[in-house]
Amino acid sequence: MSVSPPPSSNTSGGAALSANDRRERNKAASAKYRAKKHHQSGEMRTQISSLQEHNNVISRQLEECRAENALLKSQVEKLKGRLVAEKVLKRLREVGREKKRRNSGSGAGHAISKVSSQDLSVSDSDIDNDDDDVVDDDDVVDDDDDVVDAVAAANAIDDDDDEDAEIERRQNEKKSNTRRRVARADRDGDYHDN
Repeated sequence: MSVSPPPSSNTSGGAALSANDRRERNKAASAKYRAKKHHQSGEMRTQISSLQEHNNVISRQLEECRAENALLKSQVEKLKGRLVAEKVLKRLREVGREKKRRNSGSGAGHAISKVSSQDLSVSDSDIDNDDDDVVDDDDVVDDDDDVVDAVAAANAIDDDDDEDAEIERRQNEKKSNTRRRVARADRDGDYHDN
């Protein structure tokens, strides 16, 4: 029987050396992978925070636009009310002039003119500049509360103009502040990209 010679120290040392080399290479590759992953996650965090900031700016702009839209809608309603009040006052003056003409022609003196609610009713389609809506004496009644209400509404609209101007000034100030923030965020984003 032949006895196998004991393993030489050269072969076991070479195998051990290559195993150590492999371990070292694996450690280096793992460290490189971890560093790359850490760098990528840092970039992702930066992008997420940038997008969240941009989203917040856009949300603020949206709220400001909604507030401005509500303000504009209320102004449109006030203008419609003012047009109706002006139309009512015009009708009142026309009826009053007609009544004075008729009274002065008959020698009855100066009578207070009364206007019917039909004379004062105005729809959007009725807002015009013609004179065909002046009524005859037969349609005139003794109740002029609608005229008083129309005059009071016209005066209230004028009082609200100062408040509207202040609200509009605040809205414009908010818009300019938002524009500055967006420009600054864009500028900072461009700086970080370089």
